[in-house]
Amino acid sequence: MVTLLSDLCKEFLSHLMVGHNIKEDGIDEIVDKVENRFFGYSQKAVVVAMKGAYRRYVEWERTN
Repeated sequence: MVTLLSDLCKEFLSHLMVGHNIKEDGIDEIVDKVENRFFGYSQKAVVVAMKGAYRRYVEWERTN
């Protein structure tokens, strides 16, 4: 099966994201890290997915 991200890419992206508190700090710092350190073909897709997930999280927080 072919996937968008290899295990190595998943590990690297996880390394960039773990430890960030999106509830307090938002997502901008993580997006900057991905844009400046992850040069895979799927960089834009990853950023769009992160922003979408963050928007859904904020909406969920607002309604709960």
